[in-house]
Amino acid sequence: MKFSFTSYIAQEAFLTLATGEKLFRFGIPFGKPYIVPNFEIEKRLLQKTINFVKIYFSGMFLTLLIVSMLQIDVLLTIIIFFVVAVSLFLIIYQFLFKKETSKLQRFHQKITLKATYISIAKKHGYFSITTSLFTTILFSGIAIWALPLSKGWSKLGLWVIIFLMIYSVIMWSYILFIKVSSRTRQEA
Repeated sequence: MKFSFTSYIAQEAFLTLATGEKLFRFGIPFGKPYIVPNFEIEKRLLQKTINFVKIYFSGMFLTLLIVSMLQIDVLLTIIIFFVVAVSLFLIIYQFLFKKETSKLQRFHQKITLKATYISIAKKHGYFSITTSLFTTILFSGIAIWALPLSKGWSKLGLWVIIFLMIYSVIMWSYILFIKVSSRTRQEA
């Protein structure tokens, strides 16, 4: 499979346990993931996840543009954006994954968010993690710098970007911390 930004995001929906068992967890990280029994199903789920990312990001971008052009109250804009985001997620999920996941068995326990970040730290090297961290810091700085320059209609977009960037900086910092901590434990 060709590597791209969407495939990079889509691959994060898969976890490999220490036992070698492959799990698929899509969306909210607090539910019980699905057990992926073979490579063929994994490949199908990965392609569907890539398609989901493309459709969802396109839909959210389009929603952001449309809502920004309406020039309505900022609170109402945020509520509309949130409702569309959740609705779009649920509709696309039902369309792409419901039939496939209904055939899969659920894993016996929930996987914690910490376990997810540990999995990401194991999956990626220092270069990838630090590049992701510095990229999010760069984009956060650009978004914060652009906020005072924006007109009223684009402030929602900038606030959404700032929120996502702050979350990403915290997440990638934590993943880097896990990576460094695991290395120092191995060396000790």
